Amino acid sequence: MDTEKKRIGLFGGSFNPPHNGHVAAAQYAFRSLKLDMLLVIPTSLPPHKDLAKGSPSSAHRYRMTELAFEGMENVEVLDIELRRSGRSYTADTLKEIRRIYPLAEIFLIVGADMFLTIQDWYRPDEIFRTCTICALCRQRGQLAELLEHRDFLAGKFGADCIVLENREVEVSSTEVRKAIMSNGNTDLIPDKVMEYIRENRLYGCKGSDGRTGGSDVKPFPEHIDLSDPNLLDQFRQTDLYRKAISYVDPGRRAHVDGCIIEAVRLSNRWGEDPAKAAVAALLHDVTKSLGREEQLKLFEKYGIIPRTADTLAFGPLHAITGAEFARENFGVDGEIESAIRYHTTGRAGMSKLEMIIYLADYIEPTRSFDGVKEVRDFAYQCLELAMLTALSNTII
Repeated sequence: MDTEKKRIGLFGGSFNPPHNGHVAAAQYAFRSLKLDMLLVIPTSLPPHKDLAKGSPSSAHRYRMTELAFEGMENVEVLDIELRRSGRSYTADTLKEIRRIYPLAEIFLIVGADMFLTIQDWYRPDEIFRTCTICALCRQRGQLAELLEHRDFLAGKFGADCIVLENREVEVSSTEVRKAIMSNGNTDLIPDKVMEYIRENRLYGCKGSDGRTGGSDVKPFPEHIDLSDPNLLDQFRQTDLYRKAISYVDPGRRAHVDGCIIEAVRLSNRWGEDPAKAAVAALLHDVTKSLGREEQLKLFEKYGIIPRTADTLAFGPLHAITGAEFARENFGVDGEIESAIRYHTTGRAGMSKLEMIIYLADYIEPTRSFDGVKEVRDFAYQCLELAMLTALSNTII
């Protein structure tokens, strides 16, 4: 706990990748707000949108963010949202920062689009009570709209808001990713970040051997009819299936096939995207054949920080490494990555897709242990009840 009264700025984002616009905005806010410290916080899964397909792992984004901001004094990159996993909520982050810095004056730095929707965020009253909102205006024509919204938030919520005209560098992360994929280079990101991207072959960038990272396999073949009873036969003919199943021990492939079918059925029952469910089910055990030492090597490769709860038991390791492996090698999005990550342990506040993959793994047709029929029945009546029953039956 820090008992000094400081002016602390919070600057969050997916940083996918961190670029010169991020750095310039942070420097401008630091000067304008006369901050004592700036905390840069990469998000795990943003609540308002998914990460772009083929995005690097959270460990890679964290390291790139460190490299982008390492030259700035009194700036610290924190992994508190990445360690939390699941969706990243600003209210939770502010609560944690307030615990560490109880006397600090906290400034939440956001872009114009985020500022205009902040009243719709998770627990907005807590956000407004905890900090001052600082909106960065990059377009001259938008200033009046932001000032009007500042007054609206003050009147309705009692929010303290500041609007700053940021004339620094306007850069789009989407355009940066396109430039890297097209040219293998861009001057829109710090040199050290570009070197890291090239070294790790991120965003389709070629390494010294001329190969790109990630996968050339599409996340899901568009021609597959997900309502067809012969779905699995069609799926087996795709490059995606062939590549993924090659990582699975032959004796486990029937289980994976069963998970695919069950996940699609559950998705159709509960209005979830069956394509995402099929891909998550296909990849949920992609690293399960690896031994403990190999699993821990992947922990090191992906920069995963081992926790006592995760490493005491061997069973959950493949879910943790499998999620990172699937993102790196198959370009899955954050929702699929998270469904793979929690398919053995579950977690508080699970998404519908996460519950579907957990249950598909538990109840797929080859399963025949005591209690599975009850969970199988519940899964098509109430997902939450099925989860509660399955977790009650499971001892890790």
